[in-house]
Amino acid sequence: DPTCGSGSLLIKVAEYLQAKGGIVGDLYGQELNSLTHRLAKMNMCLHNVNIDNFHIDNVDTLSVNNNSAGRKFDITVANPPYAVEWDNGEYRLADSRFSGYGALAPRSNADLAFVQHIIHHMSDNGHAAILLPLGVLFRGNAEQTIRQAMIDTYNIIDAIVVLPSNCFYGASIPVCCMVLRKDRGTKND
Repeated sequence: DPTCGSGSLLIKVAEYLQAKGGIVGDLYGQELNSLTHRLAKMNMCLHNVNIDNFHIDNVDTLSVNNNSAGRKFDITVANPPYAVEWDNGEYRLADSRFSGYGALAPRSNADLAFVQHIIHHMSDNGHAAILLPLGVLFRGNAEQTIRQAMIDTYNIIDAIVVLPSNCFYGASIPVCCMVLRKDRGTKND
């Protein structure tokens, strides 16, 4: 979870997989806020996750790609902060996470930048579930260009589940769950 907060979503997914007989490897998270980063580490310990099996980094996920460099993930879950500002300078087009989409997410709204980061770090058989504000599906300009590349170039969107307003604490707006699968093949398969 590149925006793990207190780590509860990571823990819930791991518990669910274990309950279904799945194999859970290491848990990775990134969190910008130092206090919340420490809470995530404490939360892992309180839920009996072995300290050798979780890695929670205190970093700005979108600023530098060094903490996830080379890592590919089979399962990614995220509930990134909605409509946060980010530095979308032209130099970002040289960052492999954001190149190849024909546009950069707008400075005032990094929603799809988080999605691009997640796509970049998915393994060849990777799956992701990302909670996003519903507007991410309808906004135009650069965001429309990025969505179109996700469909036409990457063929990575497996499902969109629209959820009702007030479904999550602190988010009164309607949200969606964007489900991604890297192994969908080309559009013509």
